[in-house]
Amino acid sequence: RYSGRWYAVGHDVDRDDTRIFRLSRVLGEARAVGEFDAFEVPAEVDVRDIARTLAPAPPTGKAVLLLRQGSGYTLRRAADSTESGVTGPDGSDDWDRVVLTRVPADLVGAVLGHGPDAYVEEPEDLRREVGTRLEQLVARLDGAAR
Repeated sequence: RYSGRWYAVGHDVDRDDTRIFRLSRVLGEARAVGEFDAFEVPAEVDVRDIARTLAPAPPTGKAVLLLRQGSGYTLRRAADSTESGVTGPDGSDDWDRVVLTRVPADLVGAVLGHGPDAYVEEPEDLRREVGTRLEQLVARLDGAAR
């Protein structure tokens, strides 16, 4: 069992490799094939280690954000460093520079969720993606207003 789902782990003799099957995706009637206790799980096989391969890889990378002082606590908790009194995009110096090296899976959504209190300094592709999502939102709202 992993993340609320059940899996079957086995050894594929044709491929000579471990295989993992999510049980909810298996179709058809179950039927017994072969003799009871016809195999033994090898002592060196650790099913927990195999289950860990189902987990997504931890996000990596580096992001530098500006957060208005008094905001962005969810992002600040993951920060490796914080520099206070930084001049922000609005020209005021009530911003903090936050450096993240363990980047959340949906950093774009996290930044957008903080509205005007969050700004991406780097990487450039993250800043571009935030801008693209904002443009898409404005276009949708503009289309709904007509």
